Amino acid sequence: MSSHEYSLFRFFIDEVHEDPSKIKLLTKIYNKDSLKSELLSLVWTNIHRQCWAFGHNGSGCLGVDRSTTRIAKPTLIKTLCGQELIKLCSGHRFVLALNDKGQCFSWGNNKFGQLGLGKSLSQISRPVLIDSIEEPIVDIACGLNHALVLTKNQEIFSFGSNLTGSIGNGTTFHQLKPYNVTSFADKLPFGGIDFVEISCGGWHSAAINQKGELFVWGWNQNGQCGSNNFKGNVLNPTRISLESKALKESNFLVRSIRCGQHHSLILCYDSKVYAIGDNSFGQCCRDINKVPYCKSPCLIEFDHDVDEIEAWSKSNISVAKSMKNFFIWGTDSKDGSDKEKKIPKDNLRWTKSYQKSSLRLFDVYLFHKELYGD
Repeated sequence: MSSHEYSLFRFFIDEVHEDPSKIKLLTKIYNKDSLKSELLSLVWTNIHRQCWAFGHNGSGCLGVDRSTTRIAKPTLIKTLCGQELIKLCSGHRFVLALNDKGQCFSWGNNKFGQLGLGKSLSQISRPVLIDSIEEPIVDIACGLNHALVLTKNQEIFSFGSNLTGSIGNGTTFHQLKPYNVTSFADKLPFGGIDFVEISCGGWHSAAINQKGELFVWGWNQNGQCGSNNFKGNVLNPTRISLESKALKESNFLVRSIRCGQHHSLILCYDSKVYAIGDNSFGQCCRDINKVPYCKSPCLIEFDHDVDEIEAWSKSNISVAKSMKNFFIWGTDSKDGSDKEKKIPKDNLRWTKSYQKSSLRLFDVYLFHKELYGD
């Protein structure tokens, strides 16, 4: 963040330090310019049912219905004000917002159909309701250029870029209109298609069913889909197989899945954490010189049970919370200067003032990083 952007960001810093509970939801939009470093774009909600936006507005990603490239002060997204939003998520210059009625709104970049509106418009600068999904929506997730939604009747819909198979429909054609992944799953030998959780990586997708089975699909260059065939992507939802004897003996049932850009974190019902996929930035907590990737789930050791995990589809950072402590490993440093950050216990980053905040774990990390640069 530039010094000028940081000074403009002070309002947000002061607001959260005064009372973290004031900021209810937050998403930092992935917004990189080809000629510059990452640009700051934020959308957040407060306890007064107001939705605000600030920063760079490429592709209309701030949703304020303006064509200007930057919004220099906090601006209300009027379409969403008064609504009880329960989740915000974002990809490369696009945002999804979910309200308590099960309705999902989208705006921003739509080059690949990642807004799920069935339209080929390149961008939309204000929130628009995704009305083609009849069932109430209970969860949303964004990759770089694709998205997943989970409905109340435990079905998954996907839309957006499909170059790597992240849509899960057996093709590599982009998906403008929400595709029912569950309809394709009916043809596969699944142990159950009653999905309860979804997550998007940069170019891959993951979901958990009610039996605690983990399914992945999409980009597999680093083994993040658990396949030995790194030459091809996984075009259909595929269950992670338990090749390891240790995993079989530990009754590997998945409670939560969080996808990073090239890796995934897995939290099991026994409170153990595993990682799979790329490890070139230490995000799987292995020696980067000996283990460049993990093609099957690798156990990450903690002194105590882990309560929560988080990763971000635009990042190579892994985050976990255990015994009210905040752990971070991996790095987004391009020059590799932070690659020593591969041991969670050596990277405690927990600020007690955030314990009463409703921000998601990774949002707290992002906020902490903007404040302190670590």
